[in-house]
Amino acid sequence: MNMFKADPAPILPILSLLKADESEYVRKSVANNLNDISKDHPDLVKKICAEWKGQNSQTDWIIKHGCRTLLRKADPETLYLFGFHTEPDVQIKDLNLSAHQLSVGDSITFHFVLVNQSLDFYKLRIEYGIDFVKANG
Repeated sequence: MNMFKADPAPILPILSLLKADESEYVRKSVANNLNDISKDHPDLVKKICAEWKGQNSQTDWIIKHGCRTLLRKADPETLYLFGFHTEPDVQIKDLNLSAHQLSVGDSITFHFVLVNQSLDFYKLRIEYGIDFVKANG
């Protein structure tokens, strides 16, 4: 598999054919392959996704799922591809957490107010992260 990690070119024609497969399982596999490729060849995946975008709703799902790592990294080109604004004029206010420290198995709720500082409308992708303190601190 390392040879395909270094050069995914031999896989691409297969993915292109399978993207329209009737089976959701196969299409999900195509998306997962794209996501794996994006970790080492993000520009290649962005190019493929730009070409495939808009072909049909199933292909659009494939490319969004295939770009999930790039979206989590807030890659500006990928955000733009899906219509998200990369530098919106918004501010988070009144962040409230139900707890400031958790143990494994605990729950937390939070809420906040997102304020649009301009008159423009934005399509946003909002994610939150939870970090775990490891034994080494």
